[in-house]
Amino acid sequence: MTPKELEERLATDGSKAVGSVHRHAAQGGPKEDAEHSKWRYSLMNRGNDPLN
Repeated sequence: MTPKELEERLATDGSKAVGSVHRHAAQGGPKEDAEHSKWRYSLMNRGNDPLN
């Protein structure tokens, strides 16, 4: 893979990750116990803690 191809792939993958976090965060999470929810942990695995 050439450096140019790698750069393009990383840009595409980054864009997909950002879109995924935005969609997931927009769901709003559970009304109760959001701190220990699967929704929060899923977002934290993508580098975004919705409670901070």
